[in-house]
Amino acid sequence: MTIVAVHGIGNHQSGRAPDQAATELAGQWQLRLQQGFTAAGLGDQRLPVLHAAYYAHHTHSAERQSVAPDALALDEQQQFVVIAWVLVLGSPTL
Repeated sequence: MTIVAVHGIGNHQSGRAPDQAATELAGQWQLRLQQGFTAAGLGDQRLPVLHAAYYAHHTHSAERQSVAPDALALDEQQQFVVIAWVLVLGSPTL
């Protein structure tokens, strides 16, 4: 069995080539997978092969993505929209 895992936000690895970053993430996740198998009493089972799909280098920008220093720099209407969006997405707190 093969697992292809895709990273989430905050996984840009500055200074590493994309293939190096993918290999490092896969190694970290393979360790966690092994720990999960062991905790579930499946330590004697063969682990699936795990590969990481790394794309953070495509979405990371060296520049800030906003000129606003923080959400408080937004006007009242903009703050309302951001807060509503965060709550709709299920944020337990702001």
